[in-house]
Amino acid sequence: MKVNFSQEEASSEARSFEPIPSSTYPARITDIDLRECGPASKNAGKPYWAVEFTIQEGEYEGRKVWTNAMLFDGALYTVAQILKATGFENALLTGELPEADDLISAEVDVVVKKQRDTYAEERDGDGEVQWKNEVKGIKAPSTLSAANGGSSKAKKGSGSILP
Repeated sequence: MKVNFSQEEASSEARSFEPIPSSTYPARITDIDLRECGPASKNAGKPYWAVEFTIQEGEYEGRKVWTNAMLFDGALYTVAQILKATGFENALLTGELPEADDLISAEVDVVVKKQRDTYAEERDGDGEVQWKNEVKGIKAPSTLSAANGGSSKAKKGSGSILP
């Protein structure tokens, strides 16, 4: 197999995948993938969205964080946060979810927590402390983020008379 590296790819340095500090970050939803819970999970076969966010500003601009949003009764908390943050709160009344494509590119604020990754520590078994990021909340973009070029998709369905 032969590939052609761009000048940028060839000259890029190794990127750090160290967890970012706990904070609230302006982000965009950059991918949503519909998946099913695995056969070994307590909710085997039930649907969820695997959601990717890309941080938009500051020192961690371009970094990605992820969360899973369960799409079944009794576990819709994250989906509700996404709907409220992106202006689709009417879906909370109707139960009709927007298409994932309608949510992609929406601006939100993500609440990220840096926490110990006990699963990775147990898996590796080397006694070394490991850290990960966990998305703990999704909110409508703050006024500061919206003032810096807020997405029109984030306003969709909000009932506002403003453009």
